[in-house]
Amino acid sequence: MKTPFLLIAIILPTSSLAADEPPDGKQILEKMAHAMHSLNYQGTVAFVRGGKLDTMAYYHATQNNIEQERMSSLNSPLREITRQSGRVSHLYPATGIHMTEERPFEDSFLLNIPKRIGELEAYYSVNVLDDDEKVALLPAYAIELKPKDQLRYSRKIWIEKNNSLPVRTETFDVTGQQVEEMSFTKLEIKDKLPILNAMEQWHGLAEDKRICAYKTKIVDFATAPFTADQLPPGFHVLFFTQRTLKPSDQPVNHLIIGDGLSFVSIYLEHSQSNTANYQSNGVQTIGSVRFYSQPLDNYDLTVMGEVPEETISLIANSIKLKTDKH
Repeated sequence: MKTPFLLIAIILPTSSLAADEPPDGKQILEKMAHAMHSLNYQGTVAFVRGGKLDTMAYYHATQNNIEQERMSSLNSPLREITRQSGRVSHLYPATGIHMTEERPFEDSFLLNIPKRIGELEAYYSVNVLDDDEKVALLPAYAIELKPKDQLRYSRKIWIEKNNSLPVRTETFDVTGQQVEEMSFTKLEIKDKLPILNAMEQWHGLAEDKRICAYKTKIVDFATAPFTADQLPPGFHVLFFTQRTLKPSDQPVNHLIIGDGLSFVSIYLEHSQSNTANYQSNGVQTIGSVRFYSQPLDNYDLTVMGEVPEETISLIANSIKLKTDKH
């Protein structure tokens, strides 16, 4: 007697089938944005800007709803940068110079990225280039943020799969040339890292070596002596600060604008020289930063950021003094 053939149907769980589906770039970026702010991690980060290498020790700690990010240089000149929520502190131990500034958002030193990735969709397309790459021996996704116009740079982000942290980024100009790179050479996830006092090291310096260069605080942009009404599409005002520098005692106006991924700084201060002899050389480049300076009546205007030349020009032309009749 022949043994009857038995057909067995195996039904796989829905989650197993989903594993075969292509990864969603926006979901990967949203997980990354959350992980960057919620995890405790440390490592060594290499930054390449304008052909120059800068290696930093990096720490990120979160505790009782307090988030702190620190970077310390491993080569001269020594410096330490600390961000606790929206306050950023710069310390140069050799000179004793200490500077602080406030921001209304918690932006990482590693990567500018909004928590709501949907904010970028109008101006960037999100593409998964590879879901099986390795950075520092860690498996990672490679995500591309490609602009839909010529007014912003494209970026490629490698996101480590196990913890969703960015382990490498590259920034490209409109010609496709790389202008900046960030890469972890070592990364450790910790259950807990200490929240340090950013001022402790500065207070440890001798009194004669302490130089508090300036402190900035956010003020209402309505108090600014200028407007910025015709910004490029996608760019909007983020925050405005004023600080007074010696010996002129004249305020330096600083406006930050951005599109969620790219930031641009606008500075306006009273002219300290004869603007009649001022000659503009157009948009110039230092490393990965584009900048443009020009006189504006009795002021000097400077616009700078990691964006294309056309964007810098459009922003500079949008700045009008409130006394202007235009």
